[in-house]
Amino acid sequence: MLAVPEGYDAVMSFPRNKNGYSGVAVYTNNTKIVPLKAEEGLIGGDQYTSRVSLGAKERISEAYPEPSTLTLMAEEGGVPTDLDNLDSEGRSLVVDFGLFVLINVYCPNLTSEERMAFKYNFHKVLEDRVRILIQEGREVIVLGDLNTVAAPIDHCEGSLESRKNSFWESPVRTWFREWLDPEGPMIDVVRTSWPDREKMFTCWDTRTNARESNYGTRIDYILITKGLLPWFKHGDIQADIRGSDHCPVFIDLHDEITSPDGQVSRLVDIIDSYNASGQPRDPPPISTKFWDEFSGKQKLLSTFFAKKPSQSTSKPLAPSSEGNSQTTASEHETGKDEPSCVESVSTSSTQVHPSSTEKRESRQSEGADGRKRKAVRSNEETNGSGSKKSKKSQTAGGVNKQPKLSSFFAGSSQLEISVKQRSSSPIQLSDSEVEVEISKSTRYMVPNNAANRTPKM
Repeated sequence: MLAVPEGYDAVMSFPRNKNGYSGVAVYTNNTKIVPLKAEEGLIGGDQYTSRVSLGAKERISEAYPEPSTLTLMAEEGGVPTDLDNLDSEGRSLVVDFGLFVLINVYCPNLTSEERMAFKYNFHKVLEDRVRILIQEGREVIVLGDLNTVAAPIDHCEGSLESRKNSFWESPVRTWFREWLDPEGPMIDVVRTSWPDREKMFTCWDTRTNARESNYGTRIDYILITKGLLPWFKHGDIQADIRGSDHCPVFIDLHDEITSPDGQVSRLVDIIDSYNASGQPRDPPPISTKFWDEFSGKQKLLSTFFAKKPSQSTSKPLAPSSEGNSQTTASEHETGKDEPSCVESVSTSSTQVHPSSTEKRESRQSEGADGRKRKAVRSNEETNGSGSKKSKKSQTAGGVNKQPKLSSFFAGSSQLEISVKQRSSSPIQLSDSEVEVEISKSTRYMVPNNAANRTPKM
């Protein structure tokens, strides 16, 4: 299961309104490392995906981006660009590992000119979030799909003469260049590992099969602050791994480093999975392992069919000539309102094979029942389809009341319930069987393989 893979912890962020539109996740091997804290979004807002309320001690920072500290582009085309809307599409996770704070992002793509302000402002909020963390003395790693290129070498058409003059006209590309070292605080360590490497692309247009000719762009990055450079060992892309229009990007860190004064620091001692008392540390509250869907706290499906408080729920279901009564089967909650997988079977009769005593009683009452059935048949022939309601009001005993099924099971050696639709011809009773009219009933059949929610990536 993607949400809670064995041996791993995970934190996720999904969009509030557009299901399947975007989202980010961070997985950690819980035998080696457990995050100290984690939160969804860049502005310190509500944890929409996990539905957890974080207290001040569970937050990573004391301060967050504010409109007063930002220079944002005015919205265009009715696309809102206030901070809450910028943080509503499940595009960021902030995870504290102690040695550094990791920010995983999926920056907006420029799908239309109306989205330019939204895209640009999201990048500015990201920049301000990093600025605040650096001011608090933290080292930062920013990684993910930034949906922009850092230089002409990172674009398949960057070397074209027709592109050279207009390449930096994009405000987002200009912002990115100024955010990267040497002008800004973030270091593109994969590029520093391969400073002159061309066609080091991470994304291709699958509609034109562009990956085969490596006609793509480098829009996926791992950026680090200067204080992490001693730990940085190597970085690269993995263009040979398929399964997406993007390829993986990775960096390696040294297992240990030696400071100028000779002090040795081991990565395993700084980043681990244990608390101060030596016990395994719990992951942050927003981790998927604490979600109701995966913690054994699922609700039964029957709770969704509970009657309104104004209706009585203590009375048994009585036979009716209008509409089917409903019964429900329990099922694990899927995590959101989804149509249950049920099959409705309408039964008009139930056949029971009685014991020998009941057979004798049946023969004694056969004459009276037969006369009643002939009368019902006569009404059917006279009134056509309208006779169905009249017939359904008759019961085996001739009383307008549905008998309890248990009364027919006493002493019986064999039970067979037939769920078949009544044919148009009348049912004849024999010495070996008694027919019982069940005026209205509906049975719900719930498959055992009802799907649970699985978050998509």
